[in-house]
Amino acid sequence: MVLVYATRDELVAYAPANLKARVPDEPEATRLLTSASQVIRRATKTAIYDTDAQNYPSDVDIRQAFRDATCAQALWWTETGDETGVAGQFQSMSIGSVSLSRGSASGAAAAGGQQLAPKAETELRDAGVLAGSIVQTYPWEGWF
Repeated sequence: MVLVYATRDELVAYAPANLKARVPDEPEATRLLTSASQVIRRATKTAIYDTDAQNYPSDVDIRQAFRDATCAQALWWTETGDETGVAGQFQSMSIGSVSLSRGSASGAAAAGGQQLAPKAETELRDAGVLAGSIVQTYPWEGWF
């Protein structure tokens, strides 16, 4: 079962009023949100949180963070036009007369992997579900 953390309506509601690109219509919106959900799931693979019977986060705040991060990821791709992360592989790139050069680009995009959108990372980090984040504390951990 493929988990999709947001709907097109939620994407439209999340989008800022000054969005340069438009939110795609169906079925493209669902395809985009499905891809964005896969990136969010990969980013949170080692996170510890409770899930419901369908494997969605059961905590309302964490589920909202997954939804918002998915929307942020989809909007970032809509704005940048780089869903596959290919553009980030090049240190410089031109369109007219096509001029590409690989160089010392670094990070996830340089490795050809999908890059987590900065706003999506913020949503997940604020919810405590990225590596290095404390998701939940217990009474005996009050010394934090």
